[in-house]
Amino acid sequence: MSKHRPGKRDSFFYHLLRGVGRLFLRLAYGYRSHSVRPSAPAYLVYCNHQTFLDPAMLGADFPRHMYFVASEHVVRRRGGGLIMRFFNPILRTKAKTETATAMDILRYLRQGKNVCVFIEGECTYDGLPMPIADSASHLAKLSGCALVIYQLHGGYFTQPRWGKGLRKGRMWGELAAEYSAEQLKGMSQRQIQQQIEQDLFIDSYAEQRRLMIPYRGKTPAEALETALFVCPCCERIGGLTSKGDRFSCGCGLALRYDEYGFFHAVAGELPFATVHEWFVWQKQWLKDLAARARDEAGPLLADPDQEITRQNGAERFQADLAMYWDRLTLTRHGGRQLVFPLTEIHEISCHERMRVSFIHNNILYELNSPYPRSGVKYQLLFRLLKQL
Repeated sequence: MSKHRPGKRDSFFYHLLRGVGRLFLRLAYGYRSHSVRPSAPAYLVYCNHQTFLDPAMLGADFPRHMYFVASEHVVRRRGGGLIMRFFNPILRTKAKTETATAMDILRYLRQGKNVCVFIEGECTYDGLPMPIADSASHLAKLSGCALVIYQLHGGYFTQPRWGKGLRKGRMWGELAAEYSAEQLKGMSQRQIQQQIEQDLFIDSYAEQRRLMIPYRGKTPAEALETALFVCPCCERIGGLTSKGDRFSCGCGLALRYDEYGFFHAVAGELPFATVHEWFVWQKQWLKDLAARARDEAGPLLADPDQEITRQNGAERFQADLAMYWDRLTLTRHGGRQLVFPLTEIHEISCHERMRVSFIHNNILYELNSPYPRSGVKYQLLFRLLKQL
C-alpha cells in the first residue's frame, strides 16, 4: 500500500501544469480540450486507454484535481522521478495482485479525492477496446462515490501503441456518463460491468470511416511489426518490416499505410484494409497454433538477442527467447538456459510498444528487444496455452 499522503501540494502541481499541458496538447497533438465538471463532490473516473499521453488529456479536461493510477514500469523509466514528484500516481504492478492498488484507490476516494483509472489496463493495438476485468465493477461498487465514464477519441491514429513518431490530426474527449453513488447502490455488479463496457466501447476504425480525419506524419507505418507479426501471404513470423509509410514482407507483400490509417497494396493483393482486420486474423492464427502446440517439436515463438532485466535492474543479460507449449526459455549466449514452466507463471504482460514481463518465483523479468519485434504475440499465445 502507498505511504503517500494526498494533500495540497499535489493539487498545486496539478493546476500549475494543467495550463501548460493544455497548450502543448493543442499545438503538438491537435487535442481539443474543454472543461468537465462532474456534479458529485468526489468521483472515480474510468477512461479508455489509447496513448501514453492520456493522463495529460484527462488533466486538460478536468479542472478539479485528480490522482491517476499508473503502471509501476512507467515510473522506472526515464522521467519517472518527475512523474512521482509532480503527480504522485497510485502505482500498480503488471502481473501482480491488484488488491493493494484497489485499497489505495479506495483510501483516496474515502478522503474525498478524485481518482482516474484507465480501466483497460493497457493501450489498444488495433483500435478496439482491450478487455475490462470484472474487478472494475467491484471497485465502483465498493467506492461509495460517483462513477464518471470518459471517452478519449483520435489517439489511436495520432499515436498508436505500436507506432513511432507523431501523426498530427485531431483528438478530443467526451463525457460518456456519470452515475451517482445512489445509482450504483441500486445496480448489481453485473449491471455496472455491462454499463462500463458499453459506455467505454469505441471502434476507432468505424469512427474513422465516418469522420475520415487525416493524421499526417513522416513515419506512419514504422514499428507496425510490433503489432502485426504474421504475414497473411506466407504465414511467416518475423518477416514483416516497416519504413516510412511502407509495410512489407520478404515474400513480396508490399503495402502503404495512408494518412487515414488504411492499407493500400503496392505489390500483390491487399490482404486486409485495416490493422484491426489483420489483428483479428492473426489472433485466430495463434489460436490454431495453440491447438496443435503439443505436436510441435520446436519453439512456437522465438526471438534472439533479447535484453533481459531481472528483479528491477539487479541483473542484466542477453538471451535468446523461445516459447514452447509448456515452457518459456531464456538461453544465454554462453549456453546456460533458464527454463520457466508456464504452469509457474501467472501472467505474461506486454507494456509500452514491445516490452514483455513476467514473474517467476517472485522474481520480475523484463524483456526488451534491440530491434522491432512483437511482444504481444507472447502475451496472446500464453493466454491461449493456459486454456488447454
